[in-house]
Amino acid sequence: MSSETEFLTHIGNAFFADLKVRLSGSNSSHEGRVEVYYDNKWGTICDDHWGLREATIVCKMLNFSGAFQVGYFGAGNKSFPIWMDNVKCRGDEQSVAACRHRGWEEHDCSHAEDAGVVCRNDSIPPTEGK
Repeated sequence: MSSETEFLTHIGNAFFADLKVRLSGSNSSHEGRVEVYYDNKWGTICDDHWGLREATIVCKMLNFSGAFQVGYFGAGNKSFPIWMDNVKCRGDEQSVAACRHRGWEEHDCSHAEDAGVVCRNDSIPPTEGK
């Protein structure tokens, strides 16, 4: 089972249309390994510097109120790229893509370091206009 959402994100002069995130590697829809759809491929996020602030952004993207904790839910598919590393969020971003990171597919990680989240098990209604 996976949770997934998509929306338009504007960062600088770049638009990330249909940016998708999902949680995989768990039987619960509110927890799992974070996977991001970028450049027409699913990939993962390295857990270097990964904390509650970053996890909360992902959980909010999936329509949860926030994150309860970070976790490890197994390595992602070896054919998946590791899209993001050293992700640092301020906490007010609408998308994990808006958080600082090393650059798309720039990393020093293996899939043994794939980031995971446990979201608060409460969906919230979508906000008008999002």
